[in-house]
Order: sequence, then structure tokens, then C-alpha cells
Amino acid sequence: SLALHLEMLKDRLENGQSATGINVKDISAKYPNEYVLSKNICSDAAKLFAMAIPPEEIAIIASFFHTIKQNKSSFIPIIVVCHGRSTASSMVEVVKALMGNPEIYAIDMPLDSKIDTTLTLAADLAKKIYSGRGILMLVDMGSLVDFGDMITAKTSIQIKTISNISTPLLLEAARRCMMPDVTLNDVVKLLNNQLTYAPELYPESNKISASAWSEQINIQLLNKIIT
Repeated sequence: SLALHLEMLKDRLENGQSATGINVKDISAKYPNEYVLSKNICSDAAKLFAMAIPPEEIAIIASFFHTIKQNKSSFIPIIVVCHGRSTASSMVEVVKALMGNPEIYAIDMPLDSKIDTTLTLAADLAKKIYSGRGILMLVDMGSLVDFGDMITAKTSIQIKTISNISTPLLLEAARRCMMPDVTLNDVVKLLNNQLTYAPELYPESNKISASAWSEQINIQLLNKIIT
């Protein structure tokens, strides 16, 4: 998970994108041991990548180390809902294995299934996993985009939905939702900013469809993991 994060960090820094709004002094004071460890690792990574790593990024990694000691029930749960018999399940399996975040749940929606049936499954799951910090729902397209608002209206559980899910987006969501002090609104804002920035990282994607762009990003990420 750390190696994957550093690889993604390298790409972001090379493209001029860095974390903002991070209180470095607060994190270093709260988690001094984790911060020192993160600083040492980032020092080695900076030499390896031949680039400077900002203090904000060091603080984020320190926060990740702190989550290792946290109760996993404190993570913000994620529900992934996608069309297809195993689309959501396959994506969740990969991300859980890479990130070690157990609070990610998949709901597959076969093309021959009824929308009401899938909505009921999502609502029942939301009630089961809700722990007070809200739920992030990631979906692919269509009527699934409205699931979060519909479940919130019926159950009063705070759910935020982001569409056009991809494996890199789910990886980032899983990473963010493991942070101890982050709120659901913070996660949604950060992920939406990343979606806005994505076309600048992959300008060729402006000429292709959203689904084809998602597949392209997945292949690039897979190549990085393999190599």
C-alpha cells in the first residue's frame, strides 16, 4: 500500500499537484513517532525519485501509519454499486487486497435485475455497516447515481455518491476513508478535485468516452503495479 501511494505521489508531484489544507504542525504534534518515520521514508523516496516531497505529503503518510493502530470500525465505509455480474466485486477485491481496508463493500447489479431489488440491497447494507461517520457510495452510471440520496431520505444515514467509478478512484477513496480525522465531506471534496484534475494528467482522454478513459487508466495503473 505504501509503495502504491508513493508511486501515485510521484505522478502527482511531477504534474504539479500536491496536497493542500493539511495542518502539518498539528499532525506532527499528534503523531510524533509516525511523523518521524514518515519523514525518514520520504527522505529516501525523495532521493530515489530525485524530487522534493512537500511537508504536507509527509504529514499525510504519517496519518496513514497512525491508522494502522486504529480500530477498523472507525474507517468511513464505502459501498460500490456497478452494473454487471461481477464488476463491483472484482474492483473491490483488488482494492481491498492492495490497501488493506476491510470497510469496502460490493453490490453487483446484473443487467437483468430490477432496480428496486438493488436499491433494497444497498439500503439494507447501509443500515448494517453505518457507524456514525457517514457512508461513501461509488457507482458507475445511470439510476445508481440517485441511490445515496434515496437511502438517506428513507434512513437519515448520511450518504455521499460519486459516479464514474474506476479502480484508481476507488484506491484513492479507500486511502482517504482510512484517515482518522477526515470527514465524509472532506473525502468527497478531495475525490471530486481529483476527477476534475484527471483530464490534465491524461489529455488524450479528452477525445474518448468516459468508460474508455476509465479502462485506459486501469491499464496504466496495472502496468505500474506489475513493473
